[in-house]
Amino acid sequence: MSDQTIINLETALAHLEKTVAELSDVIRNQWNEIDRLKQQLSKTNHKLDDLESSIGGEDQANVKPPHW
Repeated sequence: MSDQTIINLETALAHLEKTVAELSDVIRNQWNEIDRLKQQLSKTNHKLDDLESSIGGEDQANVKPPHW
């Protein structure tokens, strides 16, 4: 192999390593956001459960309206 070929391969490898590191950062950030959203959804669900229990104790989604 010529020196230029080795330089080209080393350059390509350096770019690939940089891309992998950047993608790893993106994935880590996405997982952090997913975890944050899961926590927020859980809190919202608890608040909704509390609200439903305070207005009647039954699951209001399954209760027929009085005119039925």
